[in-house]
Amino acid sequence: RERERVETRVGSVRACTLQFLGCFYIKPNFPGRCSHIANAGFLVKPAARRRGCARVMAEAFLQLAKDLGYRAVMFNLVFVTNIASLALWRSMGFQEIGRVPQAGNLKDLGFQDAIQFYYDLTTLPD
Repeated sequence: RERERVETRVGSVRACTLQFLGCFYIKPNFPGRCSHIANAGFLVKPAARRRGCARVMAEAFLQLAKDLGYRAVMFNLVFVTNIASLALWRSMGFQEIGRVPQAGNLKDLGFQDAIQFYYDLTTLPD
């Protein structure tokens, strides 16, 4: 159906291909009384990196998390070696709330620190 809508709007589209660029999940970061704080994980296909896909997914995630009733987001472990992720969350206004020394033993890199991030979803417009 999407192909039909595209062809109707454009007029002479011969083919429509869909590609998987990335995905994310949303879940409570903590159970029970703290389950209003969301956590998420993101994957971006290597060929789609540095093209804004992660930012589009991150913006959609924030709105979706709020719409699902979450009041905040917390990322527990963003490794210091994940430069793109660190830059994205910082640019979107996430607060750095902690640093976990030697949080993970990463392949070929050894033990690496991780940053914890927090975002208040109540600040987003309805």
